Amino acid sequence: MRGREGLLRRTLAEGHEIGNHALCHERLAGRPRETFRQLRATNAAIRDAAGVTPRVFRAPYGAVTRSVVLAARLAGLVTVRWDVDPHDYETPGAEAIHRRVVRRVEPGSIVLLHDDRKALDQTAVAVEWIVRDLGERGFEFVPVSELLGLR
Repeated sequence: MRGREGLLRRTLAEGHEIGNHALCHERLAGRPRETFRQLRATNAAIRDAAGVTPRVFRAPYGAVTRSVVLAARLAGLVTVRWDVDPHDYETPGAEAIHRRVVRRVEPGSIVLLHDDRKALDQTAVAVEWIVRDLGERGFEFVPVSELLGLR
């Protein structure tokens, strides 16, 4: 988060939510103490950088176990999964990402997308199309906490 404080504040100002994805992008299953440590450290870093404490957690790789969920709960977080994964991290191109999302999304869906490297600029392009097309179909986009009734 260090060096990205402005981006985090802008993200919040635009109505988005910042969640916890753990301090290190590694599998946490079977490591409840390490999970708890990482989640608390990440919450603190986000709070210091953006002035908010996350309410939701998405486990790296989607590797969720009972111990991961319990550690997250102890850290004050609700563990979130997704139901639409267009595999954008495989860099299939914006058109494929768009098509995969709009075909699979349903009311209440949570879509998994990535923006962690330059090759995933295609995801940003696809998101513009996805928002446009799903908006035309009457979908409303809300932060995960609102979707789950946590607000």
